[in-house]
Amino acid sequence: MNTILLVDDSDTCIFLHRKIIKLASPSAVVHTAGNGEEALQFLEQHQHDLPQIIFLDLNMPVMNGFKFIEALQSRSFPGKENITIIVVSSSEDSEDIRQSRQLGIQHYMVKPLTVAKLKAMAPAIHLPLG
Repeated sequence: MNTILLVDDSDTCIFLHRKIIKLASPSAVVHTAGNGEEALQFLEQHQHDLPQIIFLDLNMPVMNGFKFIEALQSRSFPGKENITIIVVSSSEDSEDIRQSRQLGIQHYMVKPLTVAKLKAMAPAIHLPLG
């Protein structure tokens, strides 16, 4: 069973992306956070049960996606190296993509998340499809 953390400040995106994830992978357990700070708090509270996948928006208030990645990289959560971060952003800006890659992010997806995009990416991110 995969545990997923969906980090986005848009309630509409959270609602739609959760439905899409559950359609593609019904056994997935999906948690949500409204910004990077909430996501870090979630990870601190679940250090012994970290999500396998984080779908991360970049443009959020309080703590954006880039700051979240930097903060996560500076923390020592046992097993954090097993977390796959997928940026899901409305930005197609090459600078955002470059900065994501520079921070070690291998997967960048332009919103909206779709079942087809998830299925295409599933083998690389070890997402069981249902």
